[in-house]
Amino acid sequence: MQLSQEGTVLMPLAAFPWSEKLGWVEDKYGVSWQLNLATS
Repeated sequence: MQLSQEGTVLMPLAAFPWSEKLGWVEDKYGVSWQLNLATS
């Protein structure tokens, strides 16, 4: 199950100078998750 499926996307995944992809979601329990995906 995806975090956004029953939660809220606060910031969609997008590229930034310091991160290949960065996003922010809140799950159905109110827990906030910041995702930082980088290449090695």
